[in-house]
Amino acid sequence: MRGWRGAWLLLLLLVAAIVFVEATGLLGPRQRRDEHGHILKAAVMLLPVAIEQAGAIEVEEDGAAVRFERGADGAWTWRFAGDGHGAGGHSHGGDGHGHSHGGDGHGHSHGDDGGDGGGGGAPNSPETAALIERALGAFGRARVQREIGRGAPGAEYGVLTPEMTVRVYLPGARRPVARYLMGDVAADRLSRYVLAGASLSIVTIPEYQVENLRQLAAAVTGRPRAPAEPPGGAHSHPHPHKH
Repeated sequence: MRGWRGAWLLLLLLVAAIVFVEATGLLGPRQRRDEHGHILKAAVMLLPVAIEQAGAIEVEEDGAAVRFERGADGAWTWRFAGDGHGAGGHSHGGDGHGHSHGGDGHGHSHGDDGGDGGGGGAPNSPETAALIERALGAFGRARVQREIGRGAPGAEYGVLTPEMTVRVYLPGARRPVARYLMGDVAADRLSRYVLAGASLSIVTIPEYQVENLRQLAAAVTGRPRAPAEPPGGAHSHPHPHKH
């Protein structure tokens, strides 16, 4: 556990900051008004369902996927999601019955609910479950900042070659209820372009939500992730002609 303390502490601080920002509207007022003073529509939540209704969430990055699953008792566990294209096939310990069904790929995972998550990393314990719940709870608060539009050229926003793919599953579902392709960081370094769900609409969400998931995966797997690139990095594009 000692080797993970740094990553866990970083994640907990990030989650606390996300909760504070989302609760206070620090980076933007809850009620926005147009130039005539009319109140615009309320912020749209990114996820189509409340995080409490999700049965599993997969976070795929650099060809490797981590699957977070909620058990019948409500506690979260994690495991490697096979070949990085979603959890599928069989998982020993995924749902307590020796099989886990719920991915859109064909990988095999051999993590143990009471073991190390499958080949190293933090053990599935009450402490790990609480950490996952906090981080995913923060992700469940993610709001769409702005909509670029449907049919927007995805290559310009990096969503055709996403840095991260996130899949959200309902309990017992084989197919995700939502999938998000995390593209480039926006020029302001505070937002991330995302191809959201079945709508095929490109939107922006706070960059800290992506970093939250990245650090969660790092914390449980024990595989440190580099933080987002500094301003002017290779994955930041200004898109001056876009709004």
